[in-house]
Amino acid sequence: MYESFFGLTDSPFYIAPDPRFLYMSERHQEALAHLLYGLTREGGFILLTGEVGTGKTTICRKFLQNLPESTELAFVLYPKLSALELLATICDELGIACSADASTKQLVDRLNQHLLAAHGQGKNTALIIDEAQNLTSDVLEQLRLLTNLETDQKKLLQIILLGQPELNELLQRPELRQLSQRVTARYHLVPLGRDDVKKYIDFRLGVAGCFRTLFDSHQVRRIHEASRGIPRLINLICDRSLLGAYSRNEQTISGDVVSKAIREVLGSQTTAKWWQSPLVGISALVLVGVFALVGMQWKQSGWPLDGWLNKGLLAEASDGGGDEDGVVVVDEPEGVAAKSIEQQSPAAQTEALALLVDDAKVAETGYLPFEQYQLDRNNITKAYQILFEQWQLETQALYRSEAENCRWAAQQGLQCLHRSGNWRTLLQLNRPVVLNLMNSKGVRFRATFTDITEDRIATVQLDGEEHRLALATLDQYWRGQYSLIWKVPPYQSMVIEPGSIQDRSEWLQQQFDLRDALLRDSGVAAEDMAAPPKPKFTTLKERVKHFQRAVGIQPDGIPGTITIIMLNSWTQPDTPLLLAKDKS
Repeated sequence: MYESFFGLTDSPFYIAPDPRFLYMSERHQEALAHLLYGLTREGGFILLTGEVGTGKTTICRKFLQNLPESTELAFVLYPKLSALELLATICDELGIACSADASTKQLVDRLNQHLLAAHGQGKNTALIIDEAQNLTSDVLEQLRLLTNLETDQKKLLQIILLGQPELNELLQRPELRQLSQRVTARYHLVPLGRDDVKKYIDFRLGVAGCFRTLFDSHQVRRIHEASRGIPRLINLICDRSLLGAYSRNEQTISGDVVSKAIREVLGSQTTAKWWQSPLVGISALVLVGVFALVGMQWKQSGWPLDGWLNKGLLAEASDGGGDEDGVVVVDEPEGVAAKSIEQQSPAAQTEALALLVDDAKVAETGYLPFEQYQLDRNNITKAYQILFEQWQLETQALYRSEAENCRWAAQQGLQCLHRSGNWRTLLQLNRPVVLNLMNSKGVRFRATFTDITEDRIATVQLDGEEHRLALATLDQYWRGQYSLIWKVPPYQSMVIEPGSIQDRSEWLQQQFDLRDALLRDSGVAAEDMAAPPKPKFTTLKERVKHFQRAVGIQPDGIPGTITIIMLNSWTQPDTPLLLAKDKS
């Protein structure tokens, strides 16, 4: 309802577990890493727990996107089953034919035969169970027994359990101690902190096409307090807030709108703050009076408790008093402050940075190129200017905001794509991108990733300066967010080129025909071609799906953004690419 009002291309706070909207906070990255690590540990259980709404299912969807093609998967969404029903469900998920009245032994035998056959074909098999805290002890014991299906070299089934914190308590029962000992990786996903809540909101708005601030820092703080950092509650509050602002015809989110949204989402859970109680106000007045009388007396007789108070405060600090992160904040005496990198000896600098930085830059500057970066107010402008230059575009009038640069790109027949992914994603897309980076000092900036060699040395340009770094070095600064531009098909473009085909189906058929012709001209044999001749397909959807499978993306038959980007790599000779080999 409000999407067009705010210039959004999608609903940013929809609560479905869409991996596109997964903000990979540090905690979410750790959770995903535990799942991926656990998958490599053949056999046993992987455990991911967290409070309701913290993002376990969405993490799982992201995990599924990173599964190797050789992995077979059974996904159980409804775990309130008996042991026999669960076995039947697993067989159904894996496509194992079983009779309706099959016994436990028959189901286990058929499952074992399937697992052995999959193992013989070089495949791994994984089972994911969501809401696993609802499993009974009998069912969990049956799952443990399934991990006994094995060859001499490896376990045949990897089991991943997703659940609420009660799952951990369940596994502490004496009768389940054998299962608990077979957990090879476990992670507990906690709610987001205040800083992450702001990044979370801005990230989801960015994915939906909005790159301006709708929620100021004060409103973010209130949303964090009300939601306790739980992403599902953040989504509901923000969604109601956008709807409320839309109904008032307001382009920013006011405090009144957020307050109403919190009441609507949380209802009776929203209570007045303790300091708003009338009793607190009366007590405060009484205390003020008492301190005033004591102050008058001490003014006349001196402050005999000064020394005692100072000792008490020092003792409190030594016991761990301090700010909420558990860090005691003290003033350092003059002359004992820690040395910065520049103040250290050259040998110490090199030793500290050797694992992070390109050797040539260390030798030349003595410090990590991004680590000492001071944000340039034109950083976004320069990043997009370099990106546009990759497309051979004249860049005489660029803008400081990302949204303005993307609007300018649309006038050139291009469109911005803002996503979150990993290096594999970028190498598959094979496009120059603007990376959202952050150094250890918390400075956020944009750099343009323009080129990569076959041995994974990337060329990254920051404010006009070129750096050649290994992907492992860049990984110290990149949290997965990137932006690229792509050539929009004529049926979507603002720019109508003479003689262009406006019909989507006709244009797509023409592009596939052109790709087939290019493959034939390059000498690729017909049986090796990723796209067989047109007569082999009865529908355009089949042809799209076949192309998607050939380039390694989800074969849904829908010619969406990623499909068009991959198709352009074949049919648009002026498309800039990342990998130098493909540019020749």
